[in-house]
Amino acid sequence: MVLYFYPKDGTPGCTQEAKEFRDLGEKFEEEDVVILGVSKDSVESHRKFKEKNRLPSPF
Repeated sequence: MVLYFYPKDGTPGCTQEAKEFRDLGEKFEEEDVVILGVSKDSVESHRKFKEKNRLPSPF
């Protein structure tokens, strides 16, 4: 498992980081690694962030 913490959904740095994890997703899947991002934002904020940036489940 990769567990990473970020300050806020939708900020430039956090978005770039999430997209980099997304783009490397196949390599993580090959190793049976799950990526989980954690921030203090609401569930609704996470849902919108995930949808807007096409992030996989779980993320």
